[in-house]
Amino acid sequence: MLAASQLFSQSGYKEKINLYVAEIDSNISYDGDFHDAYMVHEIKFETNKRAIGKQYTSVKFYYPMPGDSVVETDAGTDFLYIYKPPVYISVNYNIAASQNNAFNYYFDEGSLVFYSYNSEGAYGNENEKYYFNKDEPISFETHSAEKNIIKDKDFTKHDLFLATGILKKASEYQKMFDELVKLEDIDK
Repeated sequence: MLAASQLFSQSGYKEKINLYVAEIDSNISYDGDFHDAYMVHEIKFETNKRAIGKQYTSVKFYYPMPGDSVVETDAGTDFLYIYKPPVYISVNYNIAASQNNAFNYYFDEGSLVFYSYNSEGAYGNENEKYYFNKDEPISFETHSAEKNIIKDKDFTKHDLFLATGILKKASEYQKMFDELVKLEDIDK
């Protein structure tokens, strides 16, 4: 796992995050087969949005294999499953048939360390990357046909506003994962 106290520079921290993200990605096969490293919960939506048409959304929560604890009661033995927070959450959706959007949230022990956004299609191509340390942005990049921005310091109020929004969405997805864990046990 990442440990900010062991790092000597911000660029070194970004490099460690990139290695961490690459390690998570290498443990996930995108062809539908999953390695033993992570389990996955997935939510799929199909909606019909005005002025957009059919929209398909997929949210995937990748998390380590849950541990368990044996609980002895008068009724017998039961197992209490212990879930760790997701290490990676991916959100993908389309705008009609012409634009695909992907949002990726990477966590280290429950804290967001990396966020990326990629949009490709008829409306143009754009991607963003945000690096975080203890819920503080340390760097971001925005690339499109119109602009290429890389910032490692001197963040504006608007930059911080955008980073706060990303952190808030990441927190909402984490809460949704907790609800999915509860939902999984309803009829079992």
